[in-house]
Amino acid sequence: MHVYCINLERRADRREHAQKEFDREGVTDVEFFKATDGRLEAPDYIFVSKPEYGCSDSHWRVYRDIVKNGYERALIFEDDVHLAPNFKTKLEIAMEEVSPFEWDLFYLGHNLSIKEEFLTSNIFAGKPLATHAYVITLEAAKKICNLDTKLIRHSIDFELNRIPLHRLGLVNKIAFQSPSGHLLDEAIHSLKGDLWADRTIDLEHFVILSVDYVAVIALVFLVYSLKLPFMKPRLYAMLLVTLLKLIP
Repeated sequence: MHVYCINLERRADRREHAQKEFDREGVTDVEFFKATDGRLEAPDYIFVSKPEYGCSDSHWRVYRDIVKNGYERALIFEDDVHLAPNFKTKLEIAMEEVSPFEWDLFYLGHNLSIKEEFLTSNIFAGKPLATHAYVITLEAAKKICNLDTKLIRHSIDFELNRIPLHRLGLVNKIAFQSPSGHLLDEAIHSLKGDLWADRTIDLEHFVILSVDYVAVIALVFLVYSLKLPFMKPRLYAMLLVTLLKLIP
């Protein structure tokens, strides 16, 4: 399986970070793929921000490279990825777990994902968010490589979720966008990235997702309304984060 890591030439610090992750986990033969610098190379009259265009165009150029070289499967990393300990072993197990199913994209890490169906206790079908670590098949790359990135209307993760593809994800993630991998840390990290807040989101995704979280938030407010003397603000925050982690 060919391995890519998308990296802006001017972000040598992030290339160094990614290389340290790969060296630690024994991930070899990684092709560092020159990213599109949206701040410098984005065309006029696009629907998304320039950094978003650069991110999306980088991934689509990778898809075209996959088709050009005929790679049956490719693992795509972004240069802010953090790998779980024993990543290679966990990846082998994950690829074995997903093998009975039909899929185009297989997400090794994701955030705020809509899980439509659980195929196993560790594999779900749905709409994952984040593109820091996923596997794509050659057939999927062929399906989408000719899309004109000047016409995209959302960040790449939302855009991929609008294309009719078979998307599967790991429940027990093995790649993250922050060292801790915790939900709030992942969200904060994504805002600190090259895109910052320059993200064109798909509100429909969060409307659907909110159904999963509204009960948790309501429960925390209920506890708050009881005015328990031992509950301090920090404990409410810890309760909320703990309950959110319980959502599969």
